[in-house]
Amino acid sequence: MLLVDTNVFLELFLGQKRAEECEKFLQKISDGEFEAVVSRFTIHAIEAILNNSGLILVFLGNVQGSLGLNCMRRAWRKRWLLPCLRVK
Repeated sequence: MLLVDTNVFLELFLGQKRAEECEKFLQKISDGEFEAVVSRFTIHAIEAILNNSGLILVFLGNVQGSLGLNCMRRAWRKRWLLPCLRVK
């Protein structure tokens, strides 16, 4: 499972130099080829940075319609992070 960072989405929405690469990656997640999670904080940060209701609606529609992307709740830390820290 992959964690998708804010910068991956912003690279695409803001048309940065790696936008095409990010678009292909996000499309694979959307199609269900990859399984990934995004934090609620990331979603809210992107909404604030975009500051454009049209882009925000497109973004939220893409997140909701993505087959391989799930929104991570705060409780993930207890289940995933703490066991990983114990192993190290």
